[in-house]
Parts: sequence; C-alpha cells; structure tokens
Amino acid sequence: PKSLPVKKNWDFYGMMKPSQMVGGDYFDYIELNEDEMLIIVADVSGKGIGASLLMANLQASLHSFALLNIAIDEIINNINKLLYKNTAEDKFITLFIGKLNCKDASLTYINAGHNPPIFIASNNVIELDKGCLPLGVQSEIDDIEIGKIIFQNGDTLAIYTDGIVEATNSQGIEFGKEKLIENLIKYNNSSSKDISENLLNNLYKFITNSEKNLNEMIFGDDITLNIIRKK
Repeated sequence: PKSLPVKKNWDFYGMMKPSQMVGGDYFDYIELNEDEMLIIVADVSGKGIGASLLMANLQASLHSFALLNIAIDEIINNINKLLYKNTAEDKFITLFIGKLNCKDASLTYINAGHNPPIFIASNNVIELDKGCLPLGVQSEIDDIEIGKIIFQNGDTLAIYTDGIVEATNSQGIEFGKEKLIENLIKYNNSSSKDISENLLNNLYKFITNSEKNLNEMIFGDDITLNIIRKK
C-alpha cells in the first residue's frame, strides 16, 4: 500500500523485502469504511517476474471485490475461481484475509493455506489457522471456516510469509516459528515498527552471523511482515 492506516488506538506497520528485483509476496490494507478494513498478506508459489505479475492480478481482483461489499468467504471463492481458470497447474497462492473492525476491535478472518499468523494476547500465543485450502488448487472450495479474534489493549498480531520461518543459517537450521514467537513476545511492548525492525535484525543475524542496515539486507526468499497492535 502507498500508506499505512492511521486509526485512533491502533498501530499498523508492514514491510516486504523481495529476494529478487520483484517478488511474489503481497500485503495490503483496503479501507471499506470509517471503521472497517481488509488486511491481506499473500504468497504466490515461485519468485521473480512471473510471481510478481500473478500477485499484481490478485491485488487488482481483491480491490475490485472489496468495492462490492461482499463477505470475505465470497471474496475467497471468487478469487479461487479466477486463479484456477487463468493460471498454470503448478501455480497457487496462500493468502490470509482479515476484516478488522477498529471500533469493536474484532477481526474475522480466513487463512487459505497460509502460515498461521501469530496473535499475542496477554502473553498467550494463538495461531490463526481457521480457513481453507490454498487458492488455485481446485476449481471449488467446498469448506471455508471463518475464524474470529478480539483485540484487547496491548495485543499484537503478526502476519508473515514463509520466507521468515524457513530462512536457514550456515548449518542449515531454520529460523523457525518458535524463534519468531520468542521475538514477538520479547518486543511486544514496542511499536509495530520497532517490533518488525528488531525481528528482522535478529533474523538477519541468525542467517549471516552479522549485522547490517535493514535497507541493505538480502534474503534468499521474499519476506513479508505485517504487525498490528491495539494500543
């Protein structure tokens, strides 16, 4: 997105670092009205120009369907049909879509085969895994489960792509979900931007055993991280 949402009592921060000139990760905020917005993080199979073009089509489709004010499960079904009809058999997309109501602090969501986002609520760790298959795998999605969480003050949600947890060091050891959770808990009282930057700094140290300016970091896979906090 061109800018991050600004909402009273909320703190948003998102970033993406492609492994090549262009990438196949995508995150977005689509404002529906004064109180509600869609929050999206997605990852297309593959990297480079082909993945980037497919993700650009996904972005356009999501913005179009958002204008229709339809339910998130309808959006998922429509996107899946488009992908299945218009992409190669080996291409699919994992996607997390959430509808956030900033007024009542609720988030309804669908996880379409994506890495489960991590919700830190009063130091309890909840994985948002309710949803369905990845998009584009089959022509129809028969069963979509919709999840829901409620934010309290100080709660943090981290939505990410697999480039973070699957990043490996020189010994071939993955960063993994546990280290991701450890970092989120450690920096949970910081701003969303600080949480993101500290986590990525620690990820880079883990991979390379060195430090570098955030803008100079190069990773082996596309990396996306979206942090949402309720103040």
